[in-house]
Amino acid sequence: MAWQVKIKYTNTAGVTHKVGDDVKNLFNQYVQDGHILSNTSEEINDTEKLQTLVFASEQKYTDYRNDLNTAIGGDATKFSDDNSVEIIEQKEVTWE
Repeated sequence: MAWQVKIKYTNTAGVTHKVGDDVKNLFNQYVQDGHILSNTSEEINDTEKLQTLVFASEQKYTDYRNDLNTAIGGDATKFSDDNSVEIIEQKEVTWE
């Protein structure tokens, strides 16, 4: 079973969503290693974006969160320039 996470990003209208380099590099490494199975994004409106990630397992998601926190040193400004980042759903899903 895989682990799905939905994340809602909120920003000021007209501001482009930007992610820090350390975050990009970590994300790309997890994709390359096969720990992130799927990544889809959806613009809800001018200020909100939904991202759905599917990880190989709940443990890989937990590992990713821990690695992410280490990469940004607990400084949320190194994660992204969004006003709000909220995990709105986590659940186990079937993945083939």
